[in-house]
Amino acid sequence: RSLKATLSDIRAEVSQAGTEDGLSRVHALLNILLKTVVNILDHPAEAKYRRIKLTNRTFAAQVVPVAPAMTFLKVSYIRYRPCLP
Repeated sequence: RSLKATLSDIRAEVSQAGTEDGLSRVHALLNILLKTVVNILDHPAEAKYRRIKLTNRTFAAQVVPVAPAMTFLKVSYIRYRPCLP
């Protein structure tokens, strides 16, 4: 799956959000993804920016439930640790 197709899927999430609350959640999701990528680009040698713990409260609540966001992480080659029970 290409990065372009994945971003289109995220855009579809935005258009389906519909409500003010839905749009604000999608906006927060996009900000988290953008911050993640910018941190990796700004600090390429630091391992802590290249890995994401999906058990992180913010990621678990706002990113993990959105399938296109998880696909974005995969196609971007961002490493993440799965949520453990």
